[in-house]
Amino acid sequence: MTGYVSANCGQAFHLLDTEIKALVAKASDGDANAAYRMWNFHSMSSQNEQEADKWLRTAARLGHPEAQRWLAYEIKDCDKPPGTFGKTPRAAVESLLRSASRTSGTAADDLGEAYRDGYLKPRDRLAKARQAFFLAAEHHNASSWESLAEMLFNGEGGSADPLQAYYFIVLSTQCVHPDSITGKELWELRMRIEKKLNIEQMAAVWDKADAYLKIERKYDAGRIYPPALLGTGIPKKEWEKRLKETDKKESAHRRSLQTQ
Repeated sequence: MTGYVSANCGQAFHLLDTEIKALVAKASDGDANAAYRMWNFHSMSSQNEQEADKWLRTAARLGHPEAQRWLAYEIKDCDKPPGTFGKTPRAAVESLLRSASRTSGTAADDLGEAYRDGYLKPRDRLAKARQAFFLAAEHHNASSWESLAEMLFNGEGGSADPLQAYYFIVLSTQCVHPDSITGKELWELRMRIEKKLNIEQMAAVWDKADAYLKIERKYDAGRIYPPALLGTGIPKKEWEKRLKETDKKESAHRRSLQTQ
C-alpha cells in the first residue's frame, strides 16, 4: 500500500464540527463505518497521527474489513504495534487479514501473499496461501489469478493442476493489455501452461472463462477488482480501445492453436 496526501484529497475528507460529533456518537454505538470515516478524516484531512491510529484501530475492532486490512499493512510494513489484535505483529496481521478476508478479496489476496512470501510461517503456509488466493478469486479479486495460476501449475501448496491453472491465466490475460509489461509476463506463463494441455481442454476453459468475463469484465458494472484494464480509472474510450486490443490478441491466439 502506497500513496500520498494532496491538498485536494484532504479537502475531500474534511468534516464539519457537527459531522465529527455525529460520527463519534455513531462509532461509540458500534458503527464501524463511522469509525472508519473518522480515520479517513484524521489521516487525510487533519493529519493527526495519534487520532488516526485510534480510529483505525476502533474501526478494525468493530469489524470494518478495509480498516482491518490497512491496520495489518501498518503493523506489517510500518512497524506499528499490534496492540490488542495479537500477541505478536505476525499474529495480529494474520488475525486481521483472516477476518477481513471474509468479505474482502483484496484482504484475502494480501493474506495469500503474506503466507506465500513467508511473512506468516505456519508449517502448511503454501497450502494456506493457495486457500487464501482461492477465497480472493471467489471475491472476484483479479490480483489473485496470477498467483493461483503459478501455484496450481507448479504444484505449490498442493497437487499440480494445469487445467485449473489455465483457467486463471486465461482470465488474467484477458484483463490486462497484452503489450504491457504485466501482460507480456502473463502471456509467457500462459503459453507454458498450454504446452501441458490439448486443444479440447483449452477450448473448454475458454468457454468457462468467456462466460465469467461476459458478466464481470465491464467498465463500470463488473465485480472484478482491480477493474479489468484499469476499469473506471481511465476514460471509457481508452478502455474500449484497450479492450479491443486484448480481444484481438485473444482471438488470434485461439485461431493459431485451433489450426495447429
